[in-house]
Amino acid sequence: SGIAGYYVYWGTNPNGTSSYFTTETHYDPSSVSSGTYYLRVRVKDNAGNRSSWTTLFVFRYDGNAPSNPTWCHEDHGVQNNHWQNDVRNPSFTWGEAHDDISGIAGYYVYWGTNPSGTSSYFTTDTHYDPSSVSSGTYYLRVRVKDNAGNRSSWTTLFIFRYDGNAPGTVTLVSPPQGYQTNSSYLNFIWRQASDNTSGVSSYTIEFSEGPQFNNPLIYTVSDTTFSRAFSDTTWYWRVKAIDAAGNEGAWSNNRNFTIDTSPPSSPQLIQPRDNDWLNSALVTFIWSNSNDLVSGDKSTPVRFILQVDNSLVDSALSETTYTTIINEGQHNWRVRAYDLAGNFSEWSPYQSFGIDTSGPIIDSVTYLNDTVRFSGPFPIKAWVVDSLSGVDSVYLFYRISPNNSFDSLSMTLDTANNRWNGEIPALSDTNCHNVSYYVKAVDNAGNCNSSNIMSFVAVDIEEMRIDIGYSFLIPPVITPQNGIYIKYNLSKYLNLKLVIYDVAGRGRWLYNLEISGKGKKTIKPPLNSGIYFLKIMTDNNNEVFTRKVVIAKD
Repeated sequence: SGIAGYYVYWGTNPNGTSSYFTTETHYDPSSVSSGTYYLRVRVKDNAGNRSSWTTLFVFRYDGNAPSNPTWCHEDHGVQNNHWQNDVRNPSFTWGEAHDDISGIAGYYVYWGTNPSGTSSYFTTDTHYDPSSVSSGTYYLRVRVKDNAGNRSSWTTLFIFRYDGNAPGTVTLVSPPQGYQTNSSYLNFIWRQASDNTSGVSSYTIEFSEGPQFNNPLIYTVSDTTFSRAFSDTTWYWRVKAIDAAGNEGAWSNNRNFTIDTSPPSSPQLIQPRDNDWLNSALVTFIWSNSNDLVSGDKSTPVRFILQVDNSLVDSALSETTYTTIINEGQHNWRVRAYDLAGNFSEWSPYQSFGIDTSGPIIDSVTYLNDTVRFSGPFPIKAWVVDSLSGVDSVYLFYRISPNNSFDSLSMTLDTANNRWNGEIPALSDTNCHNVSYYVKAVDNAGNCNSSNIMSFVAVDIEEMRIDIGYSFLIPPVITPQNGIYIKYNLSKYLNLKLVIYDVAGRGRWLYNLEISGKGKKTIKPPLNSGIYFLKIMTDNNNEVFTRKVVIAKD
């Protein structure tokens, strides 16, 4: 019938349809804004038949420039626009730019010292790794290009500042070398140092009681003067410059000055405390700092002498603590202070302490045998002694099955017999119990010692008698003296099996019992002491009975 014409759709819907009909094979839509557009047609013939819709053309237009990245960081942690001296070979990562229409094609990147610099270098990465730099300020600038060719304006993502040069050396002005005074308040002056890159940002001034500047007083100032009061001693001082990148200049020459008016006070002993007992031979002595008797704190210039018994342990201690190894036994100690001008304090009063590194000796702990028909309580005695610090406390630990954990109670000292007494509580039922116990002692130094764990079986039950044409007399505890007693009077031959299992259910002993007529028999299982289960079965494995038994060999 031939082609009648075309239904035409133009729009942003990829599945769009329309009732617009034309006989032309040409279509001229209006101008569009940025986005994706679909030209779709449906053919109609002269008989009225219509084809399915089909997309003839996908038109994409982007007339907008992409946005610039919103963040950038230096991969080694350098801060933006901040002087530093750690990283001279930087690398950068920035956040991806945005273009909601055609997408980002890549980035033009400029790296250099020009704050308005541009470049034709193009990359698709959001990472840039330039070469190492010398001291100075550098600018990372980018321009974003999208897939439609639109370009953003140039923007500076990161200002990198590096200064690898130290500032110049400071020259001291006042006070002069060797200055002596009875005034504790002094003013210090020095000349300004030079720095041609990041510039001097501060000065560090140090004061010490020695030219090596051990444990110095440290101050940071922005000016070229500093004032403060000092305690009595000979002080050394020096100054150095620090620039904005953190580079430190060389120290100036050292100078010293002396202030001395009074001796230090006597230290107060802190540790070990008087009459303390310690359980380690490594002893840390601690005492209070000394004060100037006139002007206050004199902690910095003071030295200390530590004496233990009649020996000087150290005569030039700068700290108020000292750790050393001391032999076992009782000792006395004291401390005195002196300043570097030769003034000595009085000795502190003596304090005593003891070293005891061994636990108490535990001996003669009561040994309990297995018992039948006795439910306790069970008295326990022990001999405990400590020849150095003395016994502080003694405890009895016990465990009665089926409990898995030990209970404890304090034992009391019988001073007349020098024995410690305790008591395991009585059994709470007539079952067979495994009772374990041990003794633990603590001395006055905190050392502990424990005896070996001992155990016994305790039961308070009657023997079991079974009579089914033949009789078994099964005692609750099977010993070498009693065994299992069997009495029988049978009219026929009988074959029985006696099987004994341990508490884990493993067969430990099998006895085939063949009996007939009238008679009696005693069976003694050849097993070690312990708790077992006895099962008696017929020859066709029918169970007659099962019961728990205790075997005691001793």
